[in-house]
Amino acid sequence: MQNLPDIKFAVTLSLVLLALTWVGFVHHVALDWGVAIAGFLPWPVIVLISMGVLAAIFMSSRLNVERMIARLAQVMTTRPLTFLGSVLLLFLIAALVLRVRASLLGDSYTLIYNFIDYQTGNSILAPWHEPLSIYVVYYLVHWLGPIEFPQIYASFSIAEIILGCCFIVATYFIVKTLFSEPSQRLLTFLFLLVLPYMEFYLGYIEIYAVSTLLLATYVLCSLLVLNGKNYFWLLPPLYVLVTFSHYINGLLGLSLLYTAYIEYRRKRVSGIVVGAGAGVALTLGILALARFDITHLIDISPMSHFLSLTSDISAINQYSQAYTIFSFFHAIDIGNYALFISPFAVAFILRWLITRERGMHPFDPPAFWLVIATLPIFIYLWLAKIEQGYASDWDVFAAHFFLLNLLFAHLYHKRQNETGIRTFFLILTVTLALTAPWYILNATREPSIKRFESLWDTRILSHLGHYTHNLRLSRYYAAENEPLKTIDVWEHYSKLFPGDPRGYENQVEVLTAYNPDAYDRRDSVYTAWVRLDPTNKGLKIRYASFCVTEGNAFLDKGDTSHAIFLFQKAIALDSNQARAMNNLGSIFAQNNNEDEALPLFQRAVSIDTTYSDAYYNLGMIFTDKGDKKRGEEMMIKSAKLGNSSAQGYLKSIRKTWQ
Repeated sequence: MQNLPDIKFAVTLSLVLLALTWVGFVHHVALDWGVAIAGFLPWPVIVLISMGVLAAIFMSSRLNVERMIARLAQVMTTRPLTFLGSVLLLFLIAALVLRVRASLLGDSYTLIYNFIDYQTGNSILAPWHEPLSIYVVYYLVHWLGPIEFPQIYASFSIAEIILGCCFIVATYFIVKTLFSEPSQRLLTFLFLLVLPYMEFYLGYIEIYAVSTLLLATYVLCSLLVLNGKNYFWLLPPLYVLVTFSHYINGLLGLSLLYTAYIEYRRKRVSGIVVGAGAGVALTLGILALARFDITHLIDISPMSHFLSLTSDISAINQYSQAYTIFSFFHAIDIGNYALFISPFAVAFILRWLITRERGMHPFDPPAFWLVIATLPIFIYLWLAKIEQGYASDWDVFAAHFFLLNLLFAHLYHKRQNETGIRTFFLILTVTLALTAPWYILNATREPSIKRFESLWDTRILSHLGHYTHNLRLSRYYAAENEPLKTIDVWEHYSKLFPGDPRGYENQVEVLTAYNPDAYDRRDSVYTAWVRLDPTNKGLKIRYASFCVTEGNAFLDKGDTSHAIFLFQKAIALDSNQARAMNNLGSIFAQNNNEDEALPLFQRAVSIDTTYSDAYYNLGMIFTDKGDKKRGEEMMIKSAKLGNSSAQGYLKSIRKTWQ
């Protein structure tokens, strides 16, 4: 019973995680996003979570779960096709029931808009930092149906279900290769399939379904080589593919070198040479397809990809990061990420390291391979700048937790532990209970949107991240034919960042397109915008044009006083606003106030010598004042510019304008 503390530790950790989940349920804000998911769902969900965790603790402590697990493990061993087919069927049902309803995380609608623009020839297919994944997903989605709403949602779901089935099969063979004991194999397999990254295969609009599958394939082939199979020739080209699918995977290079070293010691030099040649050839082939133009393979950005040590940085990097590397809020973000995606693996590994427990050893080749595959990636995770915050860009590193949890499971099962099976059963079932709300939440609409909006906290989300979040939500509403909701989105953004003109500009565009009668709201936005940037001449001209348009609308309604106010406002904003001068002069002329109207018409034609309406109005003024000669001159100028009223007048007095 020397390792009995394992189950005590697992039970304690389960209760702590449940308590934190309750805290997140009661107080679900940005700073506890890792445990707050249930807070956006109805209260019965937290009750079910609690019941699930307590039931898992009871079963692992009191019942003979080993026998139940052994029976299921026997099916997995003796009837693998039946077992795997059943798992795939359950996954298919889950993918249909838990399909994402509002895909707001990751790059979602940015990706969709790029696909649409590429299809219509308006832009290239942006490579970002995952060119292979981008191309695979685009052509899969394109093959499944037209890239347009709402078909694209269904296409993503179908493509991800296909990739998800492949990932499950790859995971099955990974655990079959790594573990010999049936119960350990079963528990690890199920454990790896209930972690949050499985969301990639549930209609999540992103490209990580491809890179995660390639990562699992690379892990499988590497483990087969470490187990003595002569497959090393596959690894270098696989490494190239997995790297081009997600450049962070390039940090797996140390694991490839280690595997090559193992093969060298086995005197399999020919496999190393063939594999290296295949990898180089594949790299050259990809570069050739990109015409050796690096911009087709990576998105070049002036922003650093690393957090700064201090806040004394350039404006562009200040714009793209919320905190420095040693900031308390960075630690909060990382802690939330660990709690959200991998609490048991992180906690157990930290415990082993802190206590220097001998049970972790010996480090066999698979364990060492997993360590050197995982460690560089997680060092980078700590250093990396995630502009949109870990809560939103959780997917960037999510697949790499597959490696961490596989390492945890391998180290755990290597230890001599008489409570090992029941403890790991507890870990599996509690993980499922705590992760289930994540899948349920993403299968909802309004709760998912509320959770997304709760992440808008300047302490953990950069200025760039805020803008991207608002842009993503506005695009979602546009795709759902609810464009008026985007007005509130950008109004919120402008309140948070009153110095950013894009918030005002986007509000104006949406109001103009979808709510043109909301004059007061548009005017208040323009007023705030001009107050922010009073020297912006182009903005004032744009505001003046708006005032003229609205003035004409009020004039059509018979509201002359409001129209006069708007035309005068337009002239004050833009002294060259000929239309406003002409329209204001027309009102004065109609009210028999020709002395005020005349200079306005004259200023209008001096600004715009092709303004036929102003010439016509001048002609009428001069004619009414008895100056028929000047009146006819103005009418002729107006008629020559195509003014039909002037032409009709000249015809009536038998004058020509040719």
